[in-house]
Amino acid sequence: MKKIALPLIILLLAFETFFLSYLWIHRQRCAWVDISKVYGEFEYKKELQGKLEQVQNTRKFILDSMEFELKDLQQRISLDKKPNSSLIQIFEQKRDRYMSQEQIFQEDNKMMIKKYDEQIVNQLNQYVKDYGEKHHFTYIYGADGSGFLMYANKGDDITEELKVYVNERYRGKAE
Repeated sequence: MKKIALPLIILLLAFETFFLSYLWIHRQRCAWVDISKVYGEFEYKKELQGKLEQVQNTRKFILDSMEFELKDLQQRISLDKKPNSSLIQIFEQKRDRYMSQEQIFQEDNKMMIKKYDEQIVNQLNQYVKDYGEKHHFTYIYGADGSGFLMYANKGDDITEELKVYVNERYRGKAE
């Protein structure tokens, strides 16, 4: 009996060690990030936001110049006792051009914002995926206040590490 018991105990201990090792290796690793912080401090987002602001400021300058011309023409027309019909016609053409250009700029700004947002989200998603694979996460949950993540242990928050990683990746420093 002792001859059978000792090998059986050794076999059970070996099996238990193997089983626990297997569970440890194949455990699910989960974490969460504060999406608004990562997105808000993403350097690529800041870069594209700067470009967008430049374009918008240039467009605003163009519209302001056109508006100044319109106000000048309007003032000249109102000061004339008998307004010149050609001056009124020029005013109406410039006003129409101004309104048309303003609408074009507004629509183009919306499209540019949408395009930049898509580019930022796609790049950020790729970096999060790369980070998850590199650090062997099964899941990385995004906490954004929308109700998808109702509770998370603060110890599982990888927001700060992910912010550093995505910005280093963007600068070409992390792999």
